Amino acid sequence: MPSSICSAISLLALADSLYSCGNYYEAITEYRRYLFFDPSGSGAGYAWYRIGLSYRKMGEFGRALEAFKEARMYADTEDERERYRIEEALVLMAQGRWEPAQVSLLHVATFCRDPALRRRARCLLGVSHLYRFNWEEAERCLSSCLSPGDPRLERIRVLLGKGRSLELKSPKKAKLLSTFLPGLGQIYAGDWGAGLNALALNCLTSYLWGRSLLKGRYLDA
Repeated sequence: MPSSICSAISLLALADSLYSCGNYYEAITEYRRYLFFDPSGSGAGYAWYRIGLSYRKMGEFGRALEAFKEARMYADTEDERERYRIEEALVLMAQGRWEPAQVSLLHVATFCRDPALRRRARCLLGVSHLYRFNWEEAERCLSSCLSPGDPRLERIRVLLGKGRSLELKSPKKAKLLSTFLPGLGQIYAGDWGAGLNALALNCLTSYLWGRSLLKGRYLDA
C-alpha cells in the first residue's frame, strides 16, 4: 500500500478519535488534512460528513451546511447521499428554515431505497410539522413511522388531538416545544424510535405543557 494512502488512513483514524473526544476543531483540521491527500477518493464523502457534524456540534450552521453539501457530492452510494441529505435538513431545522428542510426530508422519504432512512425522514418531517403547528401533517408523518397495531399510535393521535385545541402561534413559545413535548430532543438527535416512544407515553404531561404555556407560566426563551 502506498505511503500516501497509509498516511491518509491514519489521518482519518486520528480525526475520528478527536471527534469522539469532543475536540471538534482539531478533528476538522485532520479531516481536511485527509482530504488534502485524498480529495476525491472513497473516503472523501465521509470526511466531509464528519466535518459537517463537527461544525453542527459547535453551532456553526453555515459551515455545516457547506460541508454536508460537499459530502453529498462525494458520497459513494445513493443511500449515503440521502443520509447526508438528512443531516443537512437537521441543520436547516436548527436554523428555523422549515420549508427547505421539509423539501429535503420529503425527497428522502419518497425516493430513498433504505427503509430505515425513509422512516427517519418521515419522523423528522413530523417533528418539523409540530414546530409549525401543522397537527394533521404531523400526525400523518409520525403515524407512518409505526405499524398499524402499535399501541403508541393511538397515544400519539390523542396527543396531537390535544395540540389542535391549543393556540400556539408565538415563535418564542415554539422554541419551548422540545422542552415540554417529550421525545422531540431524541428524535432530533436521531433516536427516532425512543423519541416516538416518549411522545406516546407522555400524552398527559404534554397536554399540561401546552396549558402552562398559554397561561404564561414560563419565561420567554
